[in-house]
Amino acid sequence: MLQNYWAVVCDESEAPGLWNVWLKERCVAIGWSPSKHHSVGPTHDSSWQKARSRAQKIKPGDIVIPYLKDYRFGIPGKVLKVAIRDAEWHPTIPKGQYGDYPAEARLGRRIVVKWLRGQFPPFRKIAVVPENLRTGGGEVQQTVERVRRKRLSRFIRIIKDAKNWKPYLPSSAAGKPANRKHQQHSTKSKQKLSATGAALSGGALFLKRARQAFPVLVRQALSRQKIFYSELSDELRMANPRNLNYVLGAIGKTIKELSVEWQQEIPPLQCIVVNKATGLPGEGVAWFISDLKDFKQRTPEERKQILGVELVKVFSYTKWEKVLSAVGLKPITRNPMVDTLIARARAWRGVGECEDHRRLKEYVANNPKVIGLSGFGKGEIEYCFPTQDRIDVVFRKHDRWVGVEVKGPSSPDEDLVRGLFQTVKYAALREAELKSKSQKGRTAAILVLSRKLPAHLKELKHLLGVTVVDGIPTPDPSQSR
Repeated sequence: MLQNYWAVVCDESEAPGLWNVWLKERCVAIGWSPSKHHSVGPTHDSSWQKARSRAQKIKPGDIVIPYLKDYRFGIPGKVLKVAIRDAEWHPTIPKGQYGDYPAEARLGRRIVVKWLRGQFPPFRKIAVVPENLRTGGGEVQQTVERVRRKRLSRFIRIIKDAKNWKPYLPSSAAGKPANRKHQQHSTKSKQKLSATGAALSGGALFLKRARQAFPVLVRQALSRQKIFYSELSDELRMANPRNLNYVLGAIGKTIKELSVEWQQEIPPLQCIVVNKATGLPGEGVAWFISDLKDFKQRTPEERKQILGVELVKVFSYTKWEKVLSAVGLKPITRNPMVDTLIARARAWRGVGECEDHRRLKEYVANNPKVIGLSGFGKGEIEYCFPTQDRIDVVFRKHDRWVGVEVKGPSSPDEDLVRGLFQTVKYAALREAELKSKSQKGRTAAILVLSRKLPAHLKELKHLLGVTVVDGIPTPDPSQSR
């Protein structure tokens, strides 16, 4: 029979000393109490479904590799018996000893093993991954994972190298002995902080950025809007959007760990960050796509449909602020200046079309490439909707319709706010037009500015999901003579 290898997370961050328990009782174990999660039959919890499905594939003779988090491996073990049925529930963590979740005993679906000796660390030691060999976001992401050849070879080399063997210390953070008395007398705010907050608490730059990005993504989820990599990197003042991979990976890892703690599915928040060209996430899909190879072979449209299901989960999830609180973060408080500008925009009274606005409108209509539109002919000026609303310029190509609202250099900030809301309105009006004719088409609306969009309006832009092309200079009439 083919021997398979499995990594099983030993959650030392929530239960310091758990590895000692597993060593003595010769087992590894997973959670999800049979009081709510059953070993057979339907389940609506995707995290439990994945863990259950993988655990059911483990057979006697397979090898399990315990992962203690914080880049630490325990001693591998050869599987003797798989006892994960509801009737076999036998907790390895007593009631009241699992983080901030004392309601019941935990981790009782056992996989009985014989610990391997010889080339592996002795019982009082573990293997710590050297810093130069570490994988961003951790070595094992999920409760149970199949370890295939390439990763297995790497794990075994690390575990067998005696240079990596360190004394085992029960801990809630790598290398720091747990102190239960100290934990019990910590401040009230620290008691409320979930242990998963430790995943974001390091000093590395990507972790600092993850702490900045997490509330931004929650803000976008609550407003039901995706955000482009370029927009998020701009808001975080990052020069290169590609560096977001580690940032989003840290957020995804934290969400997965919190899902395990809460024993309920938390949707993959990081999937709302998408590429502007494709409309798809980058490497982050690996967090929530079970068959990545199959996903990559799908057409772009099929991928969007698959991701659309995840987006619905993210946008309909009601506990995002609770998630932030669990990892020690707070929701974003909106700049009061924006509310003031919205109030001014509401009271705005136009004074007719300015000359610089007219010139910019005509320039954009005659030169679609300056705002990033290729293959379009000249635009139609002052397109009128059935509501008598008028948008400055419209471009058409086959089934594509792109509406453009322009704001010249003399437009104050409150007029830019109007432009953001107008762009949302015009896109909705075009969709209504298509429905009234039983037609289909691709619709987009863009706000074009002569000046740069002020920093304090970028949050509003991202909340509304508006595409802004700024810094387009109004032509000087003297140069055309």
